[in-house]
Amino acid sequence: MTLRPFTINDAPIILSWIKDLTAFRKWSADRYPTYPPRPEDMVAQYAADNIFPFTAIDDKGKVVGHIMLRYPDPSKTVIRFGFVIVDDNLRGKGYGKQMLQLAIQKAMNEYGAKKITLGVFDNNPLAFHCYESVGFKVIGTDSYLIDGEEWTGKEMEIKIEKMKIEIATIQDVPALLDLQRKAFGPLCEELGWKDALPLTESLEHAYEEFTKCTTLKVQNDEGLIIGSVNGNVTDESLYIGRLMVLPEYQQQGIGKLLFREIQSRLPHNRAWLCTCQQVRPTYEFYLREGFKPYKSEEIGPGLTWAYLEKLIGEHK
Repeated sequence: MTLRPFTINDAPIILSWIKDLTAFRKWSADRYPTYPPRPEDMVAQYAADNIFPFTAIDDKGKVVGHIMLRYPDPSKTVIRFGFVIVDDNLRGKGYGKQMLQLAIQKAMNEYGAKKITLGVFDNNPLAFHCYESVGFKVIGTDSYLIDGEEWTGKEMEIKIEKMKIEIATIQDVPALLDLQRKAFGPLCEELGWKDALPLTESLEHAYEEFTKCTTLKVQNDEGLIIGSVNGNVTDESLYIGRLMVLPEYQQQGIGKLLFREIQSRLPHNRAWLCTCQQVRPTYEFYLREGFKPYKSEEIGPGLTWAYLEKLIGEHK
């Protein structure tokens, strides 16, 4: 999936997903004076220069979703999401979550957001749970008069954490082990890989392994370790391991920062790593970072361990 700028040609497709007045108000609140809206009405909503509408398209170029980003105040440090919608035939299949993750990345990397906000009505629980799944937290409640009725809703936000990367200490090992289980657990369970080391490693073994490498960590404002990676250099070859981020903090650029920082801090002529090829988002992330596969091995039914490397000067 990718996000591209919205055009008026997208409007008839997007508006066709709204089947009745209630669905229309869940999507637009009171922003449109009449129902059903016309394509030109939709374009008019985006006339201001602080509003940035996007259309989500799948790998075949089909329109599958829509979202608006806007600056709600002149500081341009906050982005507000609005008019979030996915093709009604595709709901419940992960399209909404993927579109939101892309929009969060765009808000951070292209619009400089330090915080992202949105509102959701209480009669739209599917949308609420989707927002929760990508890291939005409830910060308040409100009520609105919609077509003569009182609707209640929640205000939600994501605060972009200050990315201060530090070297972990031996006292961090228990917290790192807990992070490891939470970060890798859902993936291992999905793959049926119940005996994977990230799930079965003992605290004693974790302490022993910690002494063999350099481990970096990122903490949130409360001191909780939310991301980590480790590395070890042998004969100018850097092995990178245990790149992990708490699920509720994923898709915020933390993993990428850690991954690049460990390579920056530890001098090497070659970097290498191994990952499960069936976990496509992770595997493809490493490919985008310039790593190339050089061997693979079967580690279980339907599971392939891929080894990737990057030589200095090949990709930056």
